[in-house]
Amino acid sequence: ICNGLVLPQIETQAIADILRLAVAEHERRTSTNVLLTLPERLPELGTSEKISIYRFVQEGLNNAFRHGKGKGQQVRATTKGGKLLVEVVDTGPGFDPARSEGLGLAGLRERIESIGGQFETLTGPGGTRLVITLSVEEQP
Repeated sequence: ICNGLVLPQIETQAIADILRLAVAEHERRTSTNVLLTLPERLPELGTSEKISIYRFVQEGLNNAFRHGKGKGQQVRATTKGGKLLVEVVDTGPGFDPARSEGLGLAGLRERIESIGGQFETLTGPGGTRLVITLSVEEQP
């Protein structure tokens, strides 16, 4: 259960590499495929932001596998107007948003909000999309 809790390489790696790592570990562990979409450039981030994004992707993909049956798993990162958006998407059955968030989603929301980010859950019969938004410095 403690496997993968210590991530010393996060401090020195770029966010694109961290996203690749999270996706590769999930694919290896679950024998499923994840479509990863990254822009040419992503902003530099601090260690706490990188750890939070890694955990967000890790937990989001876990949920996509467990509840979404691993169907249509995607991780996307985009930047626009001083914001970094990271999304974890699946095309599983979705869930009832009226039910309270499980511990995993509530923990993710708390983690993302603790670094000044926003966390959004969009779900329906065609799947689930978890989105985090962080304010970042524009890259020249």
